[in-house]
Amino acid sequence: MGVWRSGLAAGLLGLVLFANAGAVQAAALYGLAAGIDNYSSGPLSGAEADAADIAAALEAAGANEVVLLKGEDATRAAVLDAWTDLLSKAERGDTVIFSFAGKGSAGTDGPAYLLAGDTALSRQDILTRAKQADARGVHTLFLGDASFGGDLNRPVSALDVQLRQAASESVADGTGEAPIDERGFSYGSFVYGAAPGGAVPEVAIGSSRRGALSWAFARALQGAADANRDGAIDDHELRRYLGLAVGALTEGQQTPHIVPNRLTPVTLAPVSRDGNVAADDDGPLRLAVIGEVPPALESESGIEVVSDPGEAELIWNRAEKRLDHYLGGQVAEGVDRRRLAPALAKWKALKRLRLRAALMPAPIDLVSGDRLYGDGDFVQIEVLPGRYPYLTIFDLSPEGWVVPILPADASGADKQWKEHIHQMFRQSSPPNGALHRVVIFSKSPMTGLQVALKRMEGKGATGLSEALAKAFADESAVQVGIFPIYSGQASGQASGTEPSALAP
Repeated sequence: MGVWRSGLAAGLLGLVLFANAGAVQAAALYGLAAGIDNYSSGPLSGAEADAADIAAALEAAGANEVVLLKGEDATRAAVLDAWTDLLSKAERGDTVIFSFAGKGSAGTDGPAYLLAGDTALSRQDILTRAKQADARGVHTLFLGDASFGGDLNRPVSALDVQLRQAASESVADGTGEAPIDERGFSYGSFVYGAAPGGAVPEVAIGSSRRGALSWAFARALQGAADANRDGAIDDHELRRYLGLAVGALTEGQQTPHIVPNRLTPVTLAPVSRDGNVAADDDGPLRLAVIGEVPPALESESGIEVVSDPGEAELIWNRAEKRLDHYLGGQVAEGVDRRRLAPALAKWKALKRLRLRAALMPAPIDLVSGDRLYGDGDFVQIEVLPGRYPYLTIFDLSPEGWVVPILPADASGADKQWKEHIHQMFRQSSPPNGALHRVVIFSKSPMTGLQVALKRMEGKGATGLSEALAKAFADESAVQVGIFPIYSGQASGQASGTEPSALAP
């Protein structure tokens, strides 16, 4: 167990004034972070790292006390003692944050979080104590990075996806609802990895596997969610940020569930004093090959060939000419050795874009949903005005072809976008694959990137990752959004969704 303590000096943090807290006062912050990797039902890779990451972010945000419980230290008794103790120390207007990363189970008494020593913590255990604190005007935030037997947003066929749930348990009708209704809290906020029936996977972030929700929450505490730059995050900011960030990290496969949904925001916590948001290194794209590995692939820049598909981000079945993303599912078909190069170039570029989409997400919405689209299905997207005025949009087809969309020509490069963009288009004879629409808002025009995109138009994305690296080096003030549009209806035709004109 680790306990960190630091004074909350007003001169360092300023006054963080909490909404609905009664008298104006400097608010104290307390944190508990628990994470477990070692389970008898199968180990996880990143839950303990998640807990340590959140604990460090809480400390950097100036928390008065942070308790870190990992592995064997995270027993039911230890977690409940720490949760109860921190709640008892908090006064009206203070905030207590409790994060859990590990496996969940749909137990006979409702959803439960599995702890060390074959013990468990029910959602009722958490809500009962939070309700008592709520009556005293104490703000609570619980973050549960686990699931209880549900499914991802889209089916993934025969791939090794590590879910944060006990494989031996299943969800029965009616489970997933706690006896205490979270909607009745005045000051409590509850962030679950997925809604009832949803699943929480471990995802590749940088060079490791982590929980997308925990990773994004730590970045939120570092300031990524502080949209109005007032030095604190509220539940409205957190809801918007986590939905976009987790979606970007999981190819739209995971949707956080946050309750209650209030009309008036409640301030939760200050953000890191240094204002620096830490980002993991992009790292090489890890590829597993089922079949003979082409010799030239071993030395290709930005690609790491791994022997275990469970460690890969992309899996190429050479005999079936099929390319799969470990979490998204099938992303391209008809991929022989010649067609592999542009497909890999696309995914190298997406790897570079994804972390930026999680750290500084553009305000986008795949209105028609993260699902498999069939022939004739409509895709509906929305792009809201971003923080920055200049807009670049382009498509990356399943095969890796580049289709520039905005600006339509060089004369539009200086246009400042303030409009709400709504677009609907129909999927026509889709392959089994994934089209990605990329949205970039920037503080200054990204002319160099736009020229590079035009040069690649109708061709493969070779060189796109390098063009993005240069563009982001020249202009770091960006917001990035990625629409992952997956098609699941087999077709013998070549891929292609003809992009329609964008209209405000």
